[in-house]
Amino acid sequence: MGNFVGRQELVMPHEDLDRVKEKVALLDRLSFFRHVFVDLMRMRFSNYERKIDICQGLFNGEGAGTIHRKFDFIELIRKLGYRGPEQVLCFPGQTDDLEKAKALLEKHGCVLCKPKDGQQGIGIFRCKEVADLVFKLENVNQPYIVQEYIPPILDYRYVYHIDPEVTYRFCYKKVRPALYGNGRETLEKLIKDNAELPPSSKKKLIKQLPELEAHKIPEKGKRIELVDSGNVSKGAYGALVTGDELAALDKIMLGLIADLQEAHQSRLTTFCFDLGLLRDNVSADDATKDDYVFYEYQIPFGLSGYITAPEVEENKTRVARLFMGSLQRSWISRKKHGAARVSLTD
Repeated sequence: MGNFVGRQELVMPHEDLDRVKEKVALLDRLSFFRHVFVDLMRMRFSNYERKIDICQGLFNGEGAGTIHRKFDFIELIRKLGYRGPEQVLCFPGQTDDLEKAKALLEKHGCVLCKPKDGQQGIGIFRCKEVADLVFKLENVNQPYIVQEYIPPILDYRYVYHIDPEVTYRFCYKKVRPALYGNGRETLEKLIKDNAELPPSSKKKLIKQLPELEAHKIPEKGKRIELVDSGNVSKGAYGALVTGDELAALDKIMLGLIADLQEAHQSRLTTFCFDLGLLRDNVSADDATKDDYVFYEYQIPFGLSGYITAPEVEENKTRVARLFMGSLQRSWISRKKHGAARVSLTD
């Protein structure tokens, strides 16, 4: 399939709606959906880690390694010389693991703790005090990843996807919505009337508001942070990245993808990264690896943060269908031409 990083077709899907695409043969399409159906059945009876293994197989083929697992991804990123939080893996009841987590907190002053097999921000907490960390980790019933807390200036999601016809790339900021009280209206009404918030974000924010909070009237001028992360499922929303900001990201991300392909001989066709910006006013001329911190490689991933951006929302259904068709073409190409069986963590 070749070295795809050298291809120049860095197109956003919403910019590619009018191009005539090669039609997928009926038998190939049926084969793809049969495979999806079988994978969905397998996932029903699998634990979380096995589920994402199955999804990675669908997106990138069998033998794609464990880059999609949270802990493994950060270890790989750091090994390649990119910025990822220092981390330890903590299993319930393991005293040595707990001591490592305490040492990490004492070293960095704050740690982020998240379930090894968690999703959508569930079960995540931060700790600044050793006693608080020990208490919480002693009362969990699943393995936790404890990471150096590195708050970003901006959260990004960057997606790079290859099919036999084109290379798609899109990126959006994960905007954490906030608003100011006016001393007259309830928090729920302030959210509903805010012209800057997308409808999808408003719906999620209001749904998650405790009833008592929803009916409170914030004092005039008080800033209210509505979410504490860039998680779109919690109410953050996407703002499309373009221009020099995107060029700076491309410089680092295409380099990372090349590193993954060349140093680890990977033949992945779909990459989705969650990362953060650590320095203001980064340009393509001066962007370096140290300007970004990587958090996760996301498989599977949703398109909602992208297709609800103002530039895309009008055609969101067409864009979603186009991307699904591209996933089909990539899967069919792998089926016909094969894919390298490699380990991305060796």
